[in-house]
Amino acid sequence: MRVRFSLGFKNIRSEALPVLLPIPTDRPGQRVRGVSLSFRPEQTQGVGDDLFSSYTLGPKQEVSVRGEARLEPVGKQKLAHLAELLEEAPEDSARMVSEWAKIRLEREGYLVRQAVGVLLDGRLHYWLEVWHEDAWLPLDPWAFLTLKRDPGALIALGVTDPAIYLGGHEGRRIHLGQPHESWEALELETSMEEGTTDLLLSAVRILALGSVALNLLNTPVPPLAGLAAYGCYLLLLALRQGRTLFKVFQRRPTRALEPLFFHAFALSCLFRPEPILGLIFLALFTYHRWPRHPI
Repeated sequence: MRVRFSLGFKNIRSEALPVLLPIPTDRPGQRVRGVSLSFRPEQTQGVGDDLFSSYTLGPKQEVSVRGEARLEPVGKQKLAHLAELLEEAPEDSARMVSEWAKIRLEREGYLVRQAVGVLLDGRLHYWLEVWHEDAWLPLDPWAFLTLKRDPGALIALGVTDPAIYLGGHEGRRIHLGQPHESWEALELETSMEEGTTDLLLSAVRILALGSVALNLLNTPVPPLAGLAAYGCYLLLLALRQGRTLFKVFQRRPTRALEPLFFHAFALSCLFRPEPILGLIFLALFTYHRWPRHPI
Protein backbone atom coordinates (compact mmCIF):
# COMPACT_ATOMS: atom_id res chain seq x y z
CA MET A 1 0.00 0.00 0.00
CA ARG A 2 1.37 3.41 -0.98
CA VAL A 3 0.49 6.50 1.08
CA ARG A 4 1.34 10.19 1.06
CA PHE A 5 1.98 11.69 4.48
CA SER A 6 2.33 15.16 5.93
CA LEU A 7 3.41 15.77 9.53
CA GLY A 8 3.22 19.30 10.95
CA PHE A 9 4.92 20.16 14.26
CA LYS A 10 4.03 23.48 15.91
CA ASN A 11 5.62 25.06 18.99
CA ILE A 12 2.71 25.91 21.31
CA ARG A 13 4.87 27.68 23.89
CA SER A 14 5.46 31.43 24.11
CA GLU A 15 9.25 31.07 23.95
CA ALA A 16 11.73 29.51 21.53
CA LEU A 17 12.05 25.75 21.86
CA PRO A 18 14.89 23.43 20.77
CA VAL A 19 13.41 20.19 19.40
CA LEU A 20 14.44 16.98 17.69
CA LEU A 21 11.88 16.12 15.01
CA PRO A 22 11.52 12.57 13.66
CA ILE A 23 12.18 11.86 9.99
CA PRO A 24 10.46 8.68 8.70
CA THR A 25 13.03 6.18 7.38
CA ASP A 26 13.09 2.70 5.86
CA ARG A 27 12.15 0.00 8.37
CA PRO A 28 10.63 -3.49 8.22
CA GLY A 29 7.29 -3.04 6.44
CA GLN A 30 8.04 0.60 5.56
CA ARG A 31 9.87 2.07 2.56
CA VAL A 32 10.05 5.86 2.49
CA ARG A 33 10.70 8.07 -0.54
CA GLY A 34 10.73 11.77 -1.39
CA VAL A 35 10.95 13.15 2.15
CA SER A 36 11.09 16.95 2.30
CA LEU A 37 11.15 19.51 5.12
CA SER A 38 9.43 22.89 5.03
CA PHE A 39 12.74 24.59 5.91
CA ARG A 40 16.35 23.58 6.47
CA PRO A 41 17.19 22.06 9.88
CA GLU A 42 20.12 23.16 12.01
CA GLN A 43 21.41 19.59 12.00
CA THR A 44 20.33 16.08 11.01
CA GLN A 45 21.54 13.19 13.12
CA GLY A 46 20.98 9.46 13.49
CA VAL A 47 20.25 7.96 16.90
CA GLY A 48 20.30 4.18 16.62
CA ASP A 49 17.71 3.24 14.01
CA ASP A 50 16.08 6.69 14.15
CA LEU A 51 16.76 9.86 12.18
CA PHE A 52 16.12 13.31 13.69
CA SER A 53 16.38 16.90 12.49
CA SER A 54 17.13 19.53 15.11
CA TYR A 55 15.38 22.91 15.09
CA THR A 56 14.91 25.86 17.36
CA LEU A 57 11.27 26.75 16.79
CA GLY A 58 10.08 30.21 17.71
CA PRO A 59 6.73 30.82 19.44
CA LYS A 60 3.88 29.37 17.32
CA GLN A 61 6.40 28.45 14.60
CA GLU A 62 5.70 25.27 12.63
CA VAL A 63 7.78 22.87 10.54
CA SER A 64 6.35 20.11 8.36
CA VAL A 65 7.67 16.82 7.00
CA ARG A 66 6.20 15.41 3.77
CA GLY A 67 6.85 12.30 1.73
CA GLU A 68 5.58 8.98 0.41
CA ALA A 69 5.78 5.52 1.94
CA ARG A 70 5.07 1.98 0.80
CA LEU A 71 3.63 0.03 3.73
CA GLU A 72 3.03 -3.68 4.30
CA PRO A 73 2.20 -5.95 7.28
CA VAL A 74 5.03 -6.95 9.60
CA GLY A 75 5.80 -9.96 11.79
CA LYS A 76 4.85 -13.56 12.47
CA GLN A 77 3.46 -13.51 16.02
CA LYS A 78 6.80 -14.46 17.59
CA LEU A 79 5.77 -12.81 20.87
CA ALA A 80 2.60 -14.87 21.39
CA HIS A 81 3.98 -16.08 24.72
CA LEU A 82 3.44 -12.55 26.11
CA ALA A 83 -0.34 -12.61 25.61
CA GLU A 84 -1.18 -13.71 29.15
CA LEU A 85 1.06 -11.06 30.68
CA LEU A 86 -0.51 -8.27 28.59
CA GLU A 87 -4.02 -9.21 29.68
CA GLU A 88 -3.20 -7.78 33.11
CA ALA A 89 -2.90 -4.27 31.61
CA PRO A 90 -5.42 -1.57 32.60
CA GLU A 91 -7.89 -0.13 30.09
CA ASP A 92 -6.34 3.18 29.05
CA SER A 93 -4.86 5.09 26.11
CA ALA A 94 -2.30 3.46 23.80
CA ARG A 95 0.43 5.56 25.39
CA MET A 96 -0.42 4.62 28.97
CA VAL A 97 -0.93 0.92 28.18
CA SER A 98 2.43 0.83 26.39
CA GLU A 99 4.18 2.49 29.33
CA TRP A 100 2.60 -0.03 31.72
CA ALA A 101 3.62 -2.95 29.50
CA LYS A 102 7.18 -1.62 29.15
CA ILE A 103 7.66 -1.53 32.92
CA ARG A 104 6.08 -4.97 33.32
CA LEU A 105 8.22 -6.56 30.61
CA GLU A 106 11.43 -5.01 31.92
CA ARG A 107 10.70 -6.55 35.31
CA GLU A 108 10.52 -9.91 33.53
CA GLY A 109 13.96 -9.32 32.05
CA TYR A 110 13.02 -8.25 28.51
CA LEU A 111 14.85 -5.52 26.61
CA VAL A 112 12.13 -3.09 25.54
CA ARG A 113 11.95 0.31 23.86
CA GLN A 114 9.05 2.61 23.04
CA ALA A 115 7.89 3.35 19.50
CA VAL A 116 5.63 6.06 18.13
CA GLY A 117 4.02 6.57 14.76
CA VAL A 118 0.95 7.76 12.90
CA LEU A 119 -2.02 5.60 11.88
CA LEU A 120 -3.85 6.05 8.57
CA ASP A 121 -6.55 8.13 10.26
CA GLY A 122 -3.87 10.63 11.34
CA ARG A 123 -3.79 9.71 15.02
CA LEU A 124 -0.50 9.58 16.89
CA HIS A 125 -0.05 6.03 18.19
CA TYR A 126 2.28 4.41 20.72
CA TRP A 127 3.52 0.82 20.91
CA LEU A 128 6.65 -1.12 21.91
CA GLU A 129 9.55 -2.97 20.36
CA VAL A 130 10.94 -6.05 22.13
CA TRP A 131 14.40 -7.51 21.50
CA HIS A 132 13.80 -11.15 20.59
CA GLU A 133 15.82 -13.60 18.50
CA ASP A 134 18.40 -10.93 17.61
CA ALA A 135 15.84 -8.44 16.28
CA TRP A 136 13.52 -5.68 17.47
CA LEU A 137 9.95 -6.99 17.10
CA PRO A 138 6.86 -4.74 17.31
CA LEU A 139 4.47 -5.33 20.20
CA ASP A 140 1.27 -3.29 20.35
CA PRO A 141 -0.39 -3.96 23.74
CA TRP A 142 -3.23 -1.48 23.22
CA ALA A 143 -4.27 -2.84 19.80
CA PHE A 144 -3.98 -6.44 21.06
CA LEU A 145 -6.22 -5.79 24.07
CA THR A 146 -8.66 -3.62 22.10
CA LEU A 147 -9.30 -6.40 19.59
CA LYS A 148 -9.58 -8.97 22.38
CA ARG A 149 -12.42 -6.91 23.84
CA ASP A 150 -14.03 -5.86 20.55
CA PRO A 151 -13.22 -7.71 17.27
CA GLY A 152 -14.76 -4.85 15.26
CA ALA A 153 -12.85 -1.99 16.85
CA LEU A 154 -10.18 -1.73 14.13
CA ILE A 155 -12.20 -2.40 10.97
CA ALA A 156 -10.69 0.71 9.37
CA LEU A 157 -7.23 -0.87 9.74
CA GLY A 158 -8.43 -4.15 8.23
CA VAL A 159 -7.61 -6.20 11.34
CA THR A 160 -9.72 -8.62 13.39
CA ASP A 161 -7.13 -11.02 14.85
CA PRO A 162 -5.43 -9.57 17.95
CA ALA A 163 -2.52 -12.03 17.67
CA ILE A 164 -1.05 -10.04 14.75
CA TYR A 165 0.12 -7.44 17.28
CA LEU A 166 2.26 -9.96 19.21
CA GLY A 167 5.37 -9.49 17.11
CA GLY A 168 3.92 -7.60 14.17
CA HIS A 169 1.39 -5.02 13.04
CA GLU A 170 -1.15 -4.43 10.27
CA GLY A 171 1.10 -2.40 7.96
CA ARG A 172 -1.06 0.73 8.04
CA ARG A 173 1.11 3.07 10.10
CA ILE A 174 4.12 5.33 9.64
CA HIS A 175 6.80 4.41 12.19
CA LEU A 176 8.61 7.55 13.37
CA GLY A 177 10.95 6.02 15.95
CA GLN A 178 11.31 6.44 19.69
CA PRO A 179 9.43 9.39 21.25
CA HIS A 180 11.47 12.40 22.38
CA GLU A 181 10.69 14.54 25.43
CA SER A 182 10.78 17.78 23.38
CA TRP A 183 7.59 16.68 21.58
CA GLU A 184 5.54 17.37 24.72
CA ALA A 185 5.53 21.08 23.84
CA LEU A 186 4.52 20.51 20.21
CA GLU A 187 1.15 20.39 18.52
CA LEU A 188 1.01 17.70 15.85
CA GLU A 189 -1.14 17.92 12.72
CA THR A 190 -1.05 14.91 10.40
CA SER A 191 -2.43 13.90 7.04
CA MET A 192 -2.30 10.40 5.51
CA GLU A 193 -3.77 9.70 2.06
CA GLU A 194 -3.94 6.27 0.47
CA GLY A 195 -3.66 7.48 -3.13
CA THR A 196 -6.74 8.35 -5.19
CA THR A 197 -8.88 5.67 -3.51
CA ASP A 198 -9.07 7.63 -0.27
CA LEU A 199 -9.95 10.86 -2.08
CA LEU A 200 -12.69 9.13 -4.07
CA LEU A 201 -14.09 7.41 -0.99
CA SER A 202 -14.16 10.69 0.94
CA ALA A 203 -15.91 12.53 -1.90
CA VAL A 204 -18.53 9.82 -2.38
CA ARG A 205 -19.11 9.59 1.39
CA ILE A 206 -19.86 13.33 1.51
CA LEU A 207 -22.32 13.02 -1.38
CA ALA A 208 -24.03 9.96 0.08
CA LEU A 209 -24.41 11.16 3.67
CA GLY A 210 -25.14 14.69 2.45
CA SER A 211 -28.13 13.47 0.44
CA VAL A 212 -29.42 11.61 3.51
CA ALA A 213 -29.00 14.70 5.70
CA LEU A 214 -30.83 16.91 3.19
CA ASN A 215 -33.78 14.51 3.15
CA LEU A 216 -33.93 14.50 6.95
CA LEU A 217 -33.92 18.33 6.86
CA ASN A 218 -36.95 18.30 4.52
CA THR A 219 -34.85 19.37 1.55
CA PRO A 220 -35.76 16.54 -0.81
CA VAL A 221 -33.07 15.07 -3.04
CA PRO A 222 -34.14 13.03 -6.11
CA PRO A 223 -34.26 9.48 -4.67
CA LEU A 224 -32.41 7.91 -7.59
CA ALA A 225 -29.58 10.46 -7.33
CA GLY A 226 -29.22 9.81 -3.61
CA LEU A 227 -29.44 6.06 -4.16
CA ALA A 228 -26.73 6.18 -6.84
CA ALA A 229 -24.40 8.18 -4.55
CA TYR A 230 -25.01 5.88 -1.60
CA GLY A 231 -24.63 2.79 -3.79
CA CYS A 232 -21.20 3.98 -4.97
CA TYR A 233 -20.23 4.70 -1.37
CA LEU A 234 -21.24 1.20 -0.23
CA LEU A 235 -19.41 -0.39 -3.15
CA LEU A 236 -16.14 1.41 -2.32
CA LEU A 237 -16.63 0.63 1.36
CA ALA A 238 -17.19 -3.05 0.58
CA LEU A 239 -14.01 -3.18 -1.49
CA ARG A 240 -12.09 -1.60 1.38
CA GLN A 241 -13.67 -3.25 4.43
CA GLY A 242 -15.85 -6.11 3.20
CA ARG A 243 -13.43 -8.94 3.95
CA THR A 244 -12.65 -7.54 7.38
CA LEU A 245 -16.35 -7.12 8.19
CA PHE A 246 -16.97 -10.77 7.25
CA LYS A 247 -14.22 -11.87 9.66
CA VAL A 248 -15.80 -9.72 12.38
CA PHE A 249 -19.15 -11.41 11.66
CA GLN A 250 -17.54 -14.81 12.19
CA ARG A 251 -16.13 -13.73 15.56
CA ARG A 252 -18.92 -11.49 16.85
CA PRO A 253 -22.01 -11.25 14.59
CA THR A 254 -23.74 -8.37 16.40
CA ARG A 255 -20.65 -6.16 15.99
CA ALA A 256 -20.68 -6.69 12.23
CA LEU A 257 -24.42 -6.00 12.03
CA GLU A 258 -24.04 -2.59 13.69
CA PRO A 259 -22.76 -0.69 10.60
CA LEU A 260 -25.16 -2.62 8.35
CA PHE A 261 -28.17 -1.34 10.30
CA PHE A 262 -26.74 2.19 10.11
CA HIS A 263 -26.53 2.01 6.32
CA ALA A 264 -29.97 0.39 6.10
CA PHE A 265 -31.48 3.27 8.08
CA ALA A 266 -29.60 5.85 5.99
CA LEU A 267 -30.88 4.29 2.76
CA SER A 268 -34.45 4.26 4.09
CA CYS A 269 -34.17 8.02 4.69
CA LEU A 270 -33.85 8.53 0.92
CA PHE A 271 -37.36 7.16 0.44
CA ARG A 272 -39.34 6.59 3.63
CA PRO A 273 -37.48 6.65 6.97
CA GLU A 274 -37.79 3.47 9.04
CA PRO A 275 -37.19 4.49 12.68
CA ILE A 276 -36.94 0.85 13.80
CA LEU A 277 -33.71 0.46 11.80
CA GLY A 278 -32.23 3.51 13.47
CA LEU A 279 -33.28 2.28 16.91
CA ILE A 280 -31.69 -1.13 16.31
CA PHE A 281 -28.47 0.60 15.25
CA LEU A 282 -28.48 2.80 18.36
CA ALA A 283 -29.14 -0.23 20.58
CA LEU A 284 -26.21 -2.15 19.06
CA PHE A 285 -23.97 0.93 19.17
CA THR A 286 -24.70 1.44 22.88
CA TYR A 287 -24.36 -2.25 23.71
CA HIS A 288 -20.94 -2.59 22.09
CA ARG A 289 -19.60 0.47 23.90
CA TRP A 290 -21.12 -0.17 27.30
CA PRO A 291 -18.41 -0.40 29.99
CA ARG A 292 -17.46 -3.97 30.77
CA HIS A 293 -15.21 -5.65 33.26
CA PRO A 294 -11.57 -5.80 32.16
CA ILE A 295 -10.33 -8.99 30.55
